[in-house]
Order: sequence, then structure tokens, then C-alpha cells
Amino acid sequence: MKPVQTRKISGGSQINAYPSNRDGRLKFVVVTLNYSYPEKGVAINQGRVEGVFVLEGSLKITLNGVVHNCPQGEVLYFEEGDKYAVAGRGKAIVAISPANKGETIVQEG
Repeated sequence: MKPVQTRKISGGSQINAYPSNRDGRLKFVVVTLNYSYPEKGVAINQGRVEGVFVLEGSLKITLNGVVHNCPQGEVLYFEEGDKYAVAGRGKAIVAISPANKGETIVQEG
């Protein structure tokens, strides 16, 4: 399956989004991170949850103020309302539910 959307984010990073399942409850994105997301502040999940699986490299994920060093193979979940920031160089699969609802808000700090 090919991505339905590819977009660049901060620091030369990229997101490839894949189609959701038929009822819109789940979709996957592949994130290639080369710096940090967001560049400043934190991202906040609204109206959805996410599961992150680190495919390559190592990512430092700050989730609600707690730092998690996530090597290849690590899994971390973001619940609705969680505040997070991701730094490092690597690639991750992110499962998002529901697929076509909610959003990520960036709060600069």
C-alpha cells in the first residue's frame, strides 16, 4: 500500500500517511525524524490516541514531563490530552485511532 499523503515537518523530518481502514477507526503513519517535533514546546493529542513503535534509530520522547529513551523496538502510547515532544534520529510507525478525527495541537513554550 502506498502513502496517501507525504509531508515535511521540522528539521527535515517527514511523515508518510497511509489510508485508514474502512470504518475509519485506525490509520498508520511512518515518521522519519531527523531532529525534533515540535521544534519548540509540546504537541497535544486531542480526540485520539496514538501508539508509537520505533523501527530504526533511537528517539527521546518526553511524555507529560517524563523522558523516555526509546531504542529500536520500543513501544509508547499517547492518550488523549497527553503532551509530548520527540527528539532524535530514527523512524517510527504510529498507529492513530480514530483515524479521521481529532488533531495534534502544538503549544509553543
